[in-house]
Amino acid sequence: MEIKESNYASTDKLVSDLLEKHIVAVGKAIPAYEKKEIAFTAYDDNGAVLGAVVGEIVWNHLHVSLLGIDQTMQKQGVGQKLLQHIEEYAKQFGARMVILETMSWQAPKFYQKNGYQIFGTVENHPIEGECKYYLSKVLPS
Repeated sequence: MEIKESNYASTDKLVSDLLEKHIVAVGKAIPAYEKKEIAFTAYDDNGAVLGAVVGEIVWNHLHVSLLGIDQTMQKQGVGQKLLQHIEEYAKQFGARMVILETMSWQAPKFYQKNGYQIFGTVENHPIEGECKYYLSKVLPS
């Protein structure tokens, strides 16, 4: 066997195809893994960026990959509005829940304040004394 570095996009597609074939082989009625990438940016009246959010909708959930707010605009409601906006948008495409990750020094309390619950942690990551949190939220119908 030989293992070589490969192109990310083509290898991602290859692995997805292999996993789809496995689903068919084991007889599971799982929908195809189709990812809808979405992104929203908030601007002030002068066109300056206030913050942005990036995510993907897969099956029945939204995965929020990144949410960032300009330092001068934090605690002004921008993050909450972006989060609500991407959640509402995702519901239009059948999303019933949201999954995301955050670090202990980032925003776990912000997400909890917005209805998210911690379902997992990785302690001492990426350094001793810090933690990675996994959170989820069921979207109301």
